[in-house]
Amino acid sequence: MKPDKTALKNIADRHGDSVKNFLTAYSHILQPLMFLGGFTYDSLTITRIDSLLDNLLFGLYLSILAAIHWLQIRRQDPAFSLGSSSTLARLITDYEKYFPLISQFLFGSLMSAYLIFYFQSAADIKSFLFLLLLLALLVGNEFFEKRYRNSLFFYAMYFFALFSWLLFLLPNLLRHSNTLMFYLALLLSTALLSSLVLWAGKQFNPAALRRLYRQPQLLISGALALLLALFYHINIIPPVPLSMKSMGIYSSLEKRGDKYHFQYQEPERFWDRRLDYNPRIYWRDQDAVYAFASVFAPGNLTQELTHHWFWQDPATEQWVLRDTISYVIKGGRAEGWRGYSFKRNMFHGKWRVDVRTPQDKLVGRIRFELVFLDSLHRPIRESVF
Repeated sequence: MKPDKTALKNIADRHGDSVKNFLTAYSHILQPLMFLGGFTYDSLTITRIDSLLDNLLFGLYLSILAAIHWLQIRRQDPAFSLGSSSTLARLITDYEKYFPLISQFLFGSLMSAYLIFYFQSAADIKSFLFLLLLLALLVGNEFFEKRYRNSLFFYAMYFFALFSWLLFLLPNLLRHSNTLMFYLALLLSTALLSSLVLWAGKQFNPAALRRLYRQPQLLISGALALLLALFYHINIIPPVPLSMKSMGIYSSLEKRGDKYHFQYQEPERFWDRRLDYNPRIYWRDQDAVYAFASVFAPGNLTQELTHHWFWQDPATEQWVLRDTISYVIKGGRAEGWRGYSFKRNMFHGKWRVDVRTPQDKLVGRIRFELVFLDSLHRPIRESVF
């Protein structure tokens, strides 16, 4: 017996309506679940900031978004007719309604990855302001679908997404992380987007370039570039692609083979026992205190770092710089390049050690308290890195 095609179609239609009704009724629940699921998936699958596969994927996402933006600009050309029989007109007619949804997915994936990478590099409260901006764009992306139809809004989002990628891609490729890389990322973002706008208008002549100066896109690029430059110079942007993997303060250090062995006193405060060091150091005259840091950097990148030793003056409660000790790290090690500094002739009280780049970008910070004792008999624990 042949199946009744009409009956099968009715069944399929009923199931389709049921699914549609379910999605409509529970969209307010499904949307945040999809958002959390997507962010969790990115957190588990994204590996390293210098991963070739991840960066190729980001490049693919940005290329698709560039193509969508190019089609948006072409669509606004008064000479362009959707009723024409050209391949481009048919492409826009058939798929234009999907562009905002595709853009929402791709921007969301990029912002999710950026949030993870920049979070790994954040070292202080100021850096978390930039993370809040990324988080706001990531959460706001769930409501931006209709806004992506606006080419100027799309341009601003794309500029920020492209710059955020280039800021850690260029140090990966050029093996340097400094102020030049930051401004090169800004320059390339502006140049690439300006070229895209000119290409969409099919005009690369000097007259078109002069008209570009009067376009709102250039104003957007300039405003964002100035804002990002301000963020960079007041240390709001984390020092990607560098990130602190571990940091501690110890009373002794010994290197055995490829491992560093540290000793520290058992923390007496129960809330400190989760740390792999004691934030309260019991010190005797001429003892050395060691600051250890393991900093991740991409493969083939060489970076100078400096340990800044600060003591808090109890009279003024101001942090006073007591010493600076520099060394060079090399990238590529998944657990980070290990380096340390040590100091003698210290003062009783509160101390901190900042790990900074030559551009004064904060990579990591640790605080501890130094307590003088004439004699000490406490249990010793050992840590290995």
